[in-house]
Amino acid sequence: MNSLNAHFGLGVDELVDSLILYWPSGETDLYQNLRADQFLTLHEGIGPCDCNDPQVQTVEELTGNGVGSLPYVVNHACPCDTIRIAESLMNDTIVLAERLLIGKDLVIKGLGAQKSWISTTTNTPAIRIQPGIQCTIADLTLDDDATMPPTYLIENAGMLTLSNVTIATAPGHPLRLRIGSLVLDTGTVIVK
Repeated sequence: MNSLNAHFGLGVDELVDSLILYWPSGETDLYQNLRADQFLTLHEGIGPCDCNDPQVQTVEELTGNGVGSLPYVVNHACPCDTIRIAESLMNDTIVLAERLLIGKDLVIKGLGAQKSWISTTTNTPAIRIQPGIQCTIADLTLDDDATMPPTYLIENAGMLTLSNVTIATAPGHPLRLRIGSLVLDTGTVIVK
């Protein structure tokens, strides 16, 4: 098999003035002033990512999909990053109004079960882990009560690990998870 890395020779030039990537989705990314003699891992809509230096990305908004919201942070994080809920959101609920697709390996950490909540108003599964993806959700509560739309809270086609997570459902209300491969770490409980 040949390498999937693309290698470009620049001769004596030490800088690439611009690089345009046309992704299969139809999206286009423009990168400017890239130095020569390096390997770059580029992600659609994110740009270069150095997984040798993972970052912590912070969720600061309770609703919507703008900057600081959970969907925005997930979509703009590198696969090696950890996503944390901001301290200012302690004891608040993040409400997903549209499906959150997780298509890269990520860790999503709250402030502790019963201190950080995720809920939904969407009629599709609120969180979908794509095939082949490893996602860890830790230290928060997933709220799946009877007032929610009639769908799955989580649809997992990848590898989902829940650690110190509480899944809350209303009495007599079925738990709505479509689980592929799931690991429940110590401290994870399901409350009905």
